[in-house]
Amino acid sequence: MNESTPSPNPSFDCGLACQNMVIAANALGYGTKIVSSPTMTLNGDNHDELCELLGVDSSLTAVAVLLVGYQDTGVDGVTSSTTRYTIEEKVSFVE
Repeated sequence: MNESTPSPNPSFDCGLACQNMVIAANALGYGTKIVSSPTMTLNGDNHDELCELLGVDSSLTAVAVLLVGYQDTGVDGVTSSTTRYTIEEKVSFVE
């Protein structure tokens, strides 16, 4: 993100761009994950060095990081949640 942009809300614009990249990656068969916690490091004390290392203009700041990779087809994140213990297996009632 560059604060000198004429946009009234550059963070929102970055979010929309990230959303479109997620949709495009999904259409190409990739999985994605949007994370914001690395931005603290990317925008922190070593900002200029990290920008040089990543080949990014140092006038920019990170809003989010988009991880893109191959999906694990052995797991269905929507319908196949992890196995849950029953309450009887996890809780002991004392009378």
